[in-house]
Amino acid sequence: MSKHFSVSQLSPLNLYRAIQTMRNGARRQVAAETRNEDREHLNGFDRLTAIAMGRDLNRNSSKAITLLNQRATLTVGEVKAQFNSSDADWNKLANRYFNTTFARDCYYRSPEHLEQIAEWVELAKLREGDILVVFDDFLMNSGKLLLWEADQLVTVDPGDWAKQEIWCDVVDGKSVPMFQENGVIVDQFGRVAAYAVIRNNPADRRDRGMMTARIDRVTFIPADSARLVRNTFRPGQVRGVPVMLPVSDDLADIEDMAKSELSTARCRSKMMAFVKHSAEELEQVERQAFINAMRGRLEGGSDESPEVVERKRYTALENAVGGVVEYCEEGDQIDLPAIDRPNLDVATFFHFMGDGAGAALGLAQGYSRMAVSSSYTAHRGETCMTFRHILREQKKHEHDWLDWLAVKVIGFAVAAGKLPAGPDGWENAVSWRMPTPDVIDPQKEAAADQQNMKNGKKNLLDIVGPDWKEKLDQTAEILQYARSKGIPLAMFETVAGAAVEIEKSNEE
Repeated sequence: MSKHFSVSQLSPLNLYRAIQTMRNGARRQVAAETRNEDREHLNGFDRLTAIAMGRDLNRNSSKAITLLNQRATLTVGEVKAQFNSSDADWNKLANRYFNTTFARDCYYRSPEHLEQIAEWVELAKLREGDILVVFDDFLMNSGKLLLWEADQLVTVDPGDWAKQEIWCDVVDGKSVPMFQENGVIVDQFGRVAAYAVIRNNPADRRDRGMMTARIDRVTFIPADSARLVRNTFRPGQVRGVPVMLPVSDDLADIEDMAKSELSTARCRSKMMAFVKHSAEELEQVERQAFINAMRGRLEGGSDESPEVVERKRYTALENAVGGVVEYCEEGDQIDLPAIDRPNLDVATFFHFMGDGAGAALGLAQGYSRMAVSSSYTAHRGETCMTFRHILREQKKHEHDWLDWLAVKVIGFAVAAGKLPAGPDGWENAVSWRMPTPDVIDPQKEAAADQQNMKNGKKNLLDIVGPDWKEKLDQTAEILQYARSKGIPLAMFETVAGAAVEIEKSNEE
């Protein structure tokens, strides 16, 4: 007779094993989440701590500096705009204005290039989670950039916030203040309306590290004049999460291990041997000294207490034949310590932890170690893996703030009369030139590009970049000049090497 089981009887067997293991205490406990990332998991005080941790790593950890510099160099080591509207002449004017006039001196507080600003933005995302990029078309109307770091965004004092009437929503016919989320002001539907940043106080010069501030210490930045460039991993996150926060444990382990290893190695390198005294011999010497002292008293000698016999401390050292010689007494035993420092496995540990930290930042082993692989295939594989991640990060920069910045800069220049108005839709025809993988084997890759263009798998846009038209124009100009001077170039030859006949115009 078959036996039937109810659903309630079978359900315990169908649970996820990982959940059961955690509930049984074998793994770190987690709790069900009831609030968003900004309010519960990285609130104001914890955020300030995380920011300080990231900056400390950037100051003191050589491994962290390596990883951060690699990410910044590979991602935004070069930043140039390319306008691709229907008007080629206007594109050239816009390119020249953005990449030369604006980019060379685009920061309000000091002369800085746009590539330096992009590097600061990338590093801030990794170390601190976010950074506020502001285009100044409302404060000083300078048409330049301003930056506020993650610990300069602040929540306005609740009492002051309830009394202000500028940043308000209309709910049920009544005006009510908008919500504040760690310096970000959002409306009732969660859309960002403005940012609150701390204003420098001449009295105490404190301009960061505050969770709340009175409203007279705060500057409000409208959302359309700023972009909070942040690292997020969940929808609805208002503030970013530092990538270096989970990585910091691995980097701290490397630093602690290195310091401990250096300390023990330094100590071991100076220690020649251990000298063990014979306890029985020491007792005999002290016993004989006591007997001699008592005999002196009985024979009418001195009443002084017996002389305390001190064991030789081996302080008489001398340098001989380049080493240290210690004089011992008869019966002493000398043990030479094992030569086990530096630890031969410490490099493996460093690489293991460093590779994991680099992988979290999208860097393959060769990039996280700053070491070139011994084979072409291995190095190319590491490059492909790394730049797949880097290309994604570059696109995020474009979407998060660069496309917005191009529209802001050109619009400001047009309004100021520095540029003519562009054709319709130019705002949606902006591309960017950013770092690409270096050529590993130029001959192989040139042959591959040639074959791919022949098969139609690639074109000049893929190989040369978004400014391919300008480069073709420049190439044509160079070739025309070379022809006029009679200079032989490889471009004037056939595949077989024969010279190409240069057609002469009727004017020649």
